[in-house]
Amino acid sequence: MSVSVKIKTKEKIEVLDVCKSLANKGHKIVVKNEKPIAKIYTSQRGIREVEVSPEKDGYEIRLTWLASFYDHLLFRNTIYIIHELSGGKLYHEYFEGEISNIHNVLSDSYITKYVDDEYDTLRILLKDGQRYEIFCPYRTFIIGDRISEQLLAIKDLKEFRERLQAMIRVSQYLDINASNTPLFSVENKNGETRTLTFYNNEKPNRFILKADLLALYASEDHLITIPHTIIEEIMPRDWLKIDESQYYAPILDEVKWKELLQKAENVKVV
Repeated sequence: MSVSVKIKTKEKIEVLDVCKSLANKGHKIVVKNEKPIAKIYTSQRGIREVEVSPEKDGYEIRLTWLASFYDHLLFRNTIYIIHELSGGKLYHEYFEGEISNIHNVLSDSYITKYVDDEYDTLRILLKDGQRYEIFCPYRTFIIGDRISEQLLAIKDLKEFRERLQAMIRVSQYLDINASNTPLFSVENKNGETRTLTFYNNEKPNRFILKADLLALYASEDHLITIPHTIIEEIMPRDWLKIDESQYYAPILDEVKWKELLQKAENVKVV
């Protein structure tokens, strides 16, 4: 579930020019220029990325579902700027015919209702047992049974939406200088493939991603591998569970690190 706009034009637009114009409109943005696609989001606030991709006949601008009101403002302004710079013809997948000005259709009130409708749909789907992984600027946000139960206890839709968005922002911006743990695929002696993520207390990979297994770096020749599902049972109080299955793991002092390694030894995968 996403929304897209196409701008038909022969003009070539520079992403840097778009970003400068967005900054002039007050957006504090971050850009991932994953050529040919540029991904843009609002620093410290965005929970979804606006994607801009060149097409044969112009440009497509996309935004996926469960975006926030502010993500939609960025989406709207990105469309407006590219439309202005290119002088092309603008088409929105939900409206018939050419659009002269995106603000005429994507008004603040339209965006508010659109966002509310999406979060109301999510609430219905969660009640029906659906679970989701939401792709966000820094890492996915995972909604499983525990998060779903917390959210469904909230009856007011606005509070439901704001609570989920606050949780997502914590998972993304708690420590923007820290990176994610690396993910690997490994095969056991039975030929079964599982995912493994690797944590070193001395490295800046502070966000432990979802995987089947977690390998703790005890020394150069000693890894302690445990089931990912039991991290919460042995983790120190300094660590924080940021969604259904992932953790923020700030560096531990030597005593706490050794305590964790000892606990891990007792539950390691042989």
